Amino acid sequence: VVNDAPGDAERASVLASLDALGESYHVWDVTQWGSASQAVLAPYCALLWLTGDDATTTLTTAEQAAVAGYLADAPAPHLLLSGDDLGYDLFVAGSAQDRQFYEDILRAYYLGENTVSFAGQGLAFLGAISFSLLNDGGADGHGYPSRVYPKPDGLSIAHYGDGSGAAIAWDDGYQLTYLAFKLSSLSTAAARTQLVDQTLYWFGCGAGACPADINRDRQVDIVDVMQAASQWGGPYRIRYDVNHDGVLGLLDVVAVAEAWTHAPPCGAQ
Repeated sequence: VVNDAPGDAERASVLASLDALGESYHVWDVTQWGSASQAVLAPYCALLWLTGDDATTTLTTAEQAAVAGYLADAPAPHLLLSGDDLGYDLFVAGSAQDRQFYEDILRAYYLGENTVSFAGQGLAFLGAISFSLLNDGGADGHGYPSRVYPKPDGLSIAHYGDGSGAAIAWDDGYQLTYLAFKLSSLSTAAARTQLVDQTLYWFGCGAGACPADINRDRQVDIVDVMQAASQWGGPYRIRYDVNHDGVLGLLDVVAVAEAWTHAPPCGAQ
């Protein structure tokens, strides 16, 4: 967890969710130790990077370089990035380099600041989650959540009540979830924990991880075996690299088949 947010609400909210899920984690607090380097980030299966309601120093040039390096070089890089004003800071108020990072690394189109509706619904792997950003359940309350849209081949994974995009994901050489709102503004602890759980499961990281469940439907079956086989020798996509050796091939198909026949199978509820 990289706590790059003002105050402690964002950090406390996310750590409570991780504790509820029984996850192990380390915390890097930017206000105490400065920007996290690529070397600090490299060992981790998943990064949860929190910018909260910061609107001026969300991701510095050094932090952008560390994130880009992690996503390019780590064996199995996964990033959950959350913040109200990240899009405004990088795309509107930022430099050309900031805008390039936003579009090329975060794979996002910025559609504007704020939304007329603070209720929302998850899509894709967040499809079971309905949420509110209103401060009615002890959460930190919303600020100015952004509206976003994924670049081609990306995923829309949540929308606000007015239909505009609230969160996107990328699933190619690395896996990325970008929430255009601060995670702590979800109005209930249950919604925050469910979002973290679903994202970590989609990443194939954490205590309940099941990399062999390729379509992430919480079970391993013939569909997963067929999906693994369909990617054999194709362009690299991290979700299909079940054994994390950098190659999509027979060993991944075998790993999925073995998980399917194991009792109980990986991913079983």
